[in-house]
Amino acid sequence: ENCKGKICNADGKCSNGCIPGFFGDTCENACPGGCHKTCDAAGKCTNGCDPGHFGVDTCDQDCPEHTKATCDQETGKPDACEGKRFPEIAD
Repeated sequence: ENCKGKICNADGKCSNGCIPGFFGDTCENACPGGCHKTCDAAGKCTNGCDPGHFGVDTCDQDCPEHTKATCDQETGKPDACEGKRFPEIAD
């Protein structure tokens, strides 16, 4: 169902990989929720994180409160803050 071109082998494995947003031999797994569209065969984000998310490989953490749009994908440090607010970042 989630195979690219809907092509799979006799054993059910996808011959041409998965459609964007899925991974696994049979493309049965959805990419982590914070990934920006795609992930690799191991479920690691390949195009970075969606706005509002960060985390090495899986983008599984929310940016700090009062982050204007995006934050550093590894540290979570906001690129910009709303108003004059400066969220605290744990080291």
